[in-house]
Amino acid sequence: MISFFVIELFSCMLDTVRWQPWEYMYLSVFLVFIINFHRPKNTIVLMHLLLVSMYFFSGLHKLNRGFLSSVWMNTILEDFIGFSRETVLKYKLFFVGLVIPFCEILLGGLLIFSKNKKRVSCFLILIHLSILMILGPFGLGYNSIVWFWNLAIIFILLITYHKPFEINNIKPFLFNHFYWLILWFLMPVLSFFGRWYQYFSFNLYSGKGKQMYICVSSK
Repeated sequence: MISFFVIELFSCMLDTVRWQPWEYMYLSVFLVFIINFHRPKNTIVLMHLLLVSMYFFSGLHKLNRGFLSSVWMNTILEDFIGFSRETVLKYKLFFVGLVIPFCEILLGGLLIFSKNKKRVSCFLILIHLSILMILGPFGLGYNSIVWFWNLAIIFILLITYHKPFEINNIKPFLFNHFYWLILWFLMPVLSFFGRWYQYFSFNLYSGKGKQMYICVSSK
């Protein structure tokens, strides 16, 4: 596991394009397992915190008009469901897309405060199944990389929440693992001010990414 982590880390250093959000999540998971190899309870709790951060900040990043336009309206309503632009405007479906980020934020919060985390994880699994339905081979067939990423997250949700768990001595635990809190909860806040890499802040399908269009002549 250590060899894999080191090789993957150096591989990503060759090109910034390789620092994709799923790569960041996988490396975080591997590093958590390596550090806590003989402390499986710590691994479960840290996986829990990683998921909380991922859903919470993913939802926050989607609270913008770019998500509603490029993801909600263009991809889901028009390309997947087949609604025309006129239908979207006529029935005022544009801002209905805000339900998605608010659900992510809510479920991320419930993972922290709810006693029945397994039930919350079931709703999250349904979200990932919906994503697979939309982007998968039986839907739009778009971006096959994220198909396996969503399957991996479903697997992590099943493993993390299949049994109830509690954080004993929460203050010492958080103190001993403060670096994960900084990485997963403090640094993503800086991304909203352009001070931290967006893909390390769970900025996922938010419509905020910069786009470059290359136009060439017919020749």
